[in-house]
Amino acid sequence: MTESDSYPVGELSISPQTNASYIPLEQLQLLSRLQSHLQAGGTMANFEFPQLPNAIASVDRGPTRLERTHSLGDLALLIQVFANALQPTDPLAHFAHLERAAAAGWILSTSEIQQLTGIKPRGDKTVFGSFSLVKSGRIGNQSAWKVVKTLFTPDTAQWRMGPVGGLVPATDFEIAPPETALQSRIKRLRIHAGWAIGSLQVQYENLATNPPEFYESMAVGGQGGNLSEFIVDADDYLTHIYGTWGSQAPGYPQQEIITLQFQTAQGLQSQVFGGGSGKQQVQPFCFEAPQGYEIMGFFGAHGSNQNVLVRLGVYLSAMIGVKPHSRSKR
Repeated sequence: MTESDSYPVGELSISPQTNASYIPLEQLQLLSRLQSHLQAGGTMANFEFPQLPNAIASVDRGPTRLERTHSLGDLALLIQVFANALQPTDPLAHFAHLERAAAAGWILSTSEIQQLTGIKPRGDKTVFGSFSLVKSGRIGNQSAWKVVKTLFTPDTAQWRMGPVGGLVPATDFEIAPPETALQSRIKRLRIHAGWAIGSLQVQYENLATNPPEFYESMAVGGQGGNLSEFIVDADDYLTHIYGTWGSQAPGYPQQEIITLQFQTAQGLQSQVFGGGSGKQQVQPFCFEAPQGYEIMGFFGAHGSNQNVLVRLGVYLSAMIGVKPHSRSKR
């Protein structure tokens, strides 16, 4: 009979790694006390550990021919690992991770999605709570997924992506069709840009009227830089936005939207707006509408010393009035 034969080792869920693994009875008893303490609502901070001499003595009684713990530090490490496994996990932690992935525009593999959510996404789109996992190509031998946060209820079929950008205090904005003209499409984008994106304005086409009527959003941001525009053809729609955000030059705060480039379903690309200083320190980002959806509007904030865009996100909506094209990628 060994030391552990008279003790309920199985209740501790300890799995031996080799035939020579060894843990003294005193340490098993200590782990058992720790388990009961944590399950009763206690914490590591108020757990009563044994005195140092007793712990060392229990280790010294172990057979020298076996692999064993050699110090109280080893025992403390073992206890910490055991305690971490017993501590209850935050049931909302996976939503925080998905929120971060959606904001950053990350593409995750199937195994990474499973690790975050506990589910395996299938088909072209899987809904998980307030998030949609949209298939976006492959990563190695696995499917790749974009995490998209749902904007409203599923009945509205409207989502949002982002925002990306800095955390500087600024003035929030929103550009989207009003409730009285939901059957609208983006016809024209107007941008003031120099070293960064100064302002953004959208011209919409209301497809519910005959003939279609045009109306414009407010221009958000400042008027610095040159004014340019990008026109979306009548049988096309906006699907991609490529951009960068960061600082205008080394030593400046990283807080502005530096460049933007727009792309349609048919592959028509705009010029690259902004980036005029040539010394930026930036991070890239991309907003891509899932199959069957188009980019319908924008939200974010403008501010900083020169009143430029500092945060940007997009609204997505199910396509209306336009036959879907096979998607073109840059």
